[in-house]
Amino acid sequence: MDRLRELVPKLKTDPSHASNVLVVDFGGQHADLTARRVFELGYRPRLVQPHHILAIADQTARPYQLIIAACNLDCDPSLDPRVLELEVPVLGICNGHQLIATCFGSQREDLSPPEIGVFRFSKSVSQSVLLQRLPATFDVRMFHRQKVSKPTVGRFRVTGSTARTQVACIEDTAANLYGVQFHPESSDTQYGSQLLQNFLSLTLPRPGRTRRALAAGLMRAVDSLQRLTPSTWQPMPST
Repeated sequence: MDRLRELVPKLKTDPSHASNVLVVDFGGQHADLTARRVFELGYRPRLVQPHHILAIADQTARPYQLIIAACNLDCDPSLDPRVLELEVPVLGICNGHQLIATCFGSQREDLSPPEIGVFRFSKSVSQSVLLQRLPATFDVRMFHRQKVSKPTVGRFRVTGSTARTQVACIEDTAANLYGVQFHPESSDTQYGSQLLQNFLSLTLPRPGRTRRALAAGLMRAVDSLQRLTPSTWQPMPST
């Protein structure tokens, strides 16, 4: 997506780019759009190919997050299971959600016809890391022909569903693994940016803290100047 590369020109070209969010790119526009949403929230994303994740992760300063982005409807992505052992927060979106679930033994099944469009999502729990401060129901963009049908017992907690996808959101807070079947990067998904922010806030400092600290320092400097005696101030020459 050209607009993303205009915003963040170093995402793919500069391996020294200081990123704190790695976005796994299986192709298509979904990874680009996900990285753009992360960038708009004030974080530093970097698009990475699946077979480069482990090498790049070794070179990336912590803390960082990993987002397994969605891919096209007909793709069947695969992932090295060691990626999920990096001990960093991981969010899987659509196909990425299914990858995380099946890597730990969850069952997946075909969905016919595919679930494509905007559907009503309902939270099934009152307490959720990803869904905190989100309403009980809201609209989400779905675009998939497979779904997780049976999550691994004792591993994942199901936190939300749609009428046709009962496992639409999962969490394993102990392992910092999270998945959503819908697309929070889509503008059709209500509160998508808030959900991404909830995930990114797990270990990363909120963007703007440095700017706020700088502003506070400037205000203290101004306050100190205002306490100076009048004799130290020189009037501005009249024009």
